[in-house]
Amino acid sequence: MSAKVLIGFVSACILSLAVFAGAATGQSNEQVNITGDLFEIDQQAQTATFTGNVHAIQETFQLWAPIVVAYYGDGGPSDLTKITADGRVRVEFGNQNAISDRGHYDPKTRLFTMIGNVSATQKGSADVVNSSEMVIDLNDNTTRFVGSETDGGRVTAIFGSGN
Repeated sequence: MSAKVLIGFVSACILSLAVFAGAATGQSNEQVNITGDLFEIDQQAQTATFTGNVHAIQETFQLWAPIVVAYYGDGGPSDLTKITADGRVRVEFGNQNAISDRGHYDPKTRLFTMIGNVSATQKGSADVVNSSEMVIDLNDNTTRFVGSETDGGRVTAIFGSGN
């Protein structure tokens, strides 16, 4: 791969990740900064992977994870099909915070899903919601929490903590 093609490809991958971060904040034209210990492109698998202390930030949206992978279709990086974050994933957006075992974003449906041991809080409050899954619908700015069979299918929440 020539240096010019590689630079264009890397730029397109980073812009694809910007779509993810931009969607989570309702912004799509703001700069996104992503850092990690390693960045790897696998053209055969059609993936772009950041590993090791990954941190993505755009305006008020931030994501931390051990690994973030962007998957793209035959159209190249502009044909983004999904983005996944694995390991203990943490996100902050506005005054909201959430952690989970993993997460994924579907750019077609604009759903950001956090899966496994989800805990969501709001800055300045001791209120907390725990579930096995949290789905953020960026189309209508709603959030749905889902329990799992291991916790009896229940979602737990603590509100009105006096703060």
